[in-house]
Amino acid sequence: MLRTIARRFSTRIALRISPHRYAMESPPFKEIREWKGQLAGSWQTRMQVQKSRDGRLVADVNKWEVTTRVLGAALLGLARTPSNLKIVERRYHRLGKYKLHQVVQDGVTYNVTLAIPKSKAEHAQLSHRYMAALRSSTFHRAGIIPDIRLTGSDLREQGGDLIFDEIYHFGVDRAGVAEYSLFFEDETGDSDFYAILPKCRKIYEQYKALKIKYKTKKFFVIWNCKDPD
Repeated sequence: MLRTIARRFSTRIALRISPHRYAMESPPFKEIREWKGQLAGSWQTRMQVQKSRDGRLVADVNKWEVTTRVLGAALLGLARTPSNLKIVERRYHRLGKYKLHQVVQDGVTYNVTLAIPKSKAEHAQLSHRYMAALRSSTFHRAGIIPDIRLTGSDLREQGGDLIFDEIYHFGVDRAGVAEYSLFFEDETGDSDFYAILPKCRKIYEQYKALKIKYKTKKFFVIWNCKDPD
């Protein structure tokens, strides 16, 4: 009786570990090779997508000077979801080691181009620069792209009594004179809101001189003011 049970048990084990049975259930070597190729291809594809995405994030930081994860996701065309914001945040953190600066102010992490020095004076203007980046990148995504764009950094280098946050020139001729221009002023709400009125008066008084200085036939001033509430 015991011999019969042992014989049946050993037969079942032999059937289970039979190499012929495994050979029948396992995929052919060709299929395994193709599967490994697809796996390697998908990994390479993911790395290419990641590299392209990182390149765009760095290019946008260099173009707009200051971004956040919210703006970064928007510029990549990603929906503003917690998962997408987390992905962009991780990529910025990794890129912050060698491609850009990361500065935290008032709980907000700003991604800053390497072209802006690490100084207190420059970093004091990050919220102001970020507001300009939001405004300017929105114009570009809406298809309002100037022939010549003068950033705040460009205008500060030129100096003068009146320094604008950004200037867009449209219809620039061969002589470099614009048909019309948009002069932008960004107000974060940190300064006195009523200081706008005296500055407007000063712009009106220097209208002709500003047209000559910035080589434009006419210009309009756009005030981008943060809601005080």
